Amino acid sequence: NTDVVYVGVLDKDLNLKRYYKSDKLGYSAGRFKSQYLLEMGKTDNGNTYVFSGGINQREGSTRKAGALLIKPGAAEFDPNYFFDIAAISGDGIFRRVWHITGNKFLLEFYNDTAKAGLRSLDVYKFAIVDVEAKTVNWVTGLPAPAKFTNIITNPVAPCIYNGKVYLPVNEQGTDPTIYIIDPATNAATKGLVVKGATVINAIGRFQ
Repeated sequence: NTDVVYVGVLDKDLNLKRYYKSDKLGYSAGRFKSQYLLEMGKTDNGNTYVFSGGINQREGSTRKAGALLIKPGAAEFDPNYFFDIAAISGDGIFRRVWHITGNKFLLEFYNDTAKAGLRSLDVYKFAIVDVEAKTVNWVTGLPAPAKFTNIITNPVAPCIYNGKVYLPVNEQGTDPTIYIIDPATNAATKGLVVKGATVINAIGRFQ
């Protein structure tokens, strides 16, 4: 049922212990070809936020983008919480979610909701959302979405480190660059430039 979201809780042996259900959202997963992409995250205080990016509308769902809350130890979604992301973002559709710090997440939106689909490569709009304040702020300082080069095989994966986002950006006519996004300002600034590379799909950190 694309008008319902389920979240299962598994033990270490992958046995289903319980599940959460709501008809306020569609399923909680981004899509790219055969891949299902993460749309859940936990904040520093232990709250779990379950997002739905709205791509389920392409399968006949009436549920748009939003988020629900599971508090630590709760047996159901918080009945008093609903984050209507679609209403604030102009009916935007997003694909993936990353927790950054505190109550803030990075969301990856489709450039044009009319063209959002399971094989869409045009997913280069980013926003910082505050799940407690229920705000959506578009990231500034990145190249225009039309100037990004397409990644055909896999979506780009940023690194979250010390409360900031390190995002690989492949821009037409120039070397790949790591942009640093500060959730306090919603702004991206140029960082490391990788000379001679064609594209960068991901950046990570060993510890």
